[in-house]
Amino acid sequence: MRLGNNGPVPWLLDVAVPAFSQFWALLFPTECVCCQLPDASLCRRCRQRLRRSTVRPYRAEYAAGSLPEDSAGRVLPVVAAGVYRRELSLSLLAYKNRGHTDLGRTLAAALAGAVHHAVDGLADGAPVQLVPMPSTAAARRRRGYEPVQALLRQLHRRKMLPPGCNPAAALRVRPLWVRILFRPVGALDPSRRQLTRQATGHLLTGKAGQKGLGASARRTNVRGTMGLRHRRPRGGRDVRQCLIVDDVLTTGATIAEAHRVLDSSGFKVLGAVVLAATSPPQTDEAKPAGGRG
Repeated sequence: MRLGNNGPVPWLLDVAVPAFSQFWALLFPTECVCCQLPDASLCRRCRQRLRRSTVRPYRAEYAAGSLPEDSAGRVLPVVAAGVYRRELSLSLLAYKNRGHTDLGRTLAAALAGAVHHAVDGLADGAPVQLVPMPSTAAARRRRGYEPVQALLRQLHRRKMLPPGCNPAAALRVRPLWVRILFRPVGALDPSRRQLTRQATGHLLTGKAGQKGLGASARRTNVRGTMGLRHRRPRGGRDVRQCLIVDDVLTTGATIAEAHRVLDSSGFKVLGAVVLAATSPPQTDEAKPAGGRG
C-alpha cells in the first residue's frame, strides 16, 4: 500500500484518526452537552463559545458573602475563569456528574488562564502550592476521580502551570461519623444534634451537597468538614504560600472552611482560583484579576 510522499505519519493523522473517531462514535454515540449535536461531547461552535467566555478572568470575591477576611477587613481575593452559565456551566456539570471526562482538556485550559492571572497578581513570582478542593468519599466513589485535582494534575503534566507552581492535595474531607464523635468546641461549630440530623438526612436522601442551601446554612454545613491530609512537619521554614482551587464559587463557604484549615496549619493563603463564579463581573468589562489591580 502506497502512503504517499510524506510517509506514514501524515497518512495516519489525515485518514486513520478520523476513521477511528467515526468508528468510535458509531459504537458509543454521544452528543454535545450544550446543543445536542451528535458525535462530540462539545461541538466546535460551543467549544469556541466556552473559550471566549473564559478568555478574561476576573475578580469575583465581591459577591461571595461567606469568604474570610484578614485583620484589615480585606476579603480573600478570588479569581474566576468565567461566569457560571451557558457553555461553561453545562460542560462543568457534564464533566463532574455525567462521565464526560474528555471535557477535562478544555476545562483545564480555562483554569490555567485563571491560575496564571492569580499567580501574576497575588504571588509576586514566589513559588505557590495549588491546593485543590477535596471531594467527599461518596463523590469520589461515584465518579472515580476528584474533578479539581484531576484538572490540576493534567495542567501539571502538560506543563501549563506558572513556574514554581505545583499541585498539592493537602486537604481531605473528614467523615461525618468522625465529626460526630470528635465534635469541635468552637462557638460557630455545629452541635452534635445538628451533625446527627445531617447524617440521618444523608442516609435517607443520599445527598450531602450544598445545593439549595442559603449562605448561613452553607457555613454551618461545611464547618469542621475538612482537615489536613498529612500532618505538617514541625518548624517555621516549611510555611508555604498557597492558592485554593475550586470549581464553582457561590457564597464562598467551602473556600472559607479550606482557608480556616490551611491558615491554622501554617500555610499563607494568598487567595483562591475557581473555574466559574455564579456572579458576573461588576461592570461590563472584567476587572483586573491580579491583586495589584
